[in-house]
Amino acid sequence: MTPSMLLIDCSPTPALAAQYKITYAGMAAIEESELVNDVVHVDLATVEGQARLMDWLRQNEVPSHVKCGLESPDFEGAAADFLQAKIVGVTRVLEALLMLNSAVEWEFVISPNADIWARSCEAYFKTLVQGLSAELPHTKITFG
Repeated sequence: MTPSMLLIDCSPTPALAAQYKITYAGMAAIEESELVNDVVHVDLATVEGQARLMDWLRQNEVPSHVKCGLESPDFEGAAADFLQAKIVGVTRVLEALLMLNSAVEWEFVISPNADIWARSCEAYFKTLVQGLSAELPHTKITFG
């Protein structure tokens, strides 16, 4: 059985597609292709978008792996909206996913030249992960 991966605001690659059954979630215009098995168009800055992704998680096979981009180069809007999507939205999805599969392997990704808002998100999640590691030892959360 092929393990599944949820990509949140992170582009699929042939290498990932060779290893995982991939679902993409986010706002980017990624069309279904041989790299992606399913696309969930959601705006994690909205409560509706967060709820839609959490509903999807409850109604489908729970992914064993998640790769979450902390940048959104195509994002247009206020920094507060970006932070709402990345911090509040991703935290809600992370919490829901941990309730469904505490053994999930989650990777946050950020480029070396990320802006201050993406770096702020990274700092928040690094602090959160420190606290979660003691409570959920089976969960593997990394930064790449």
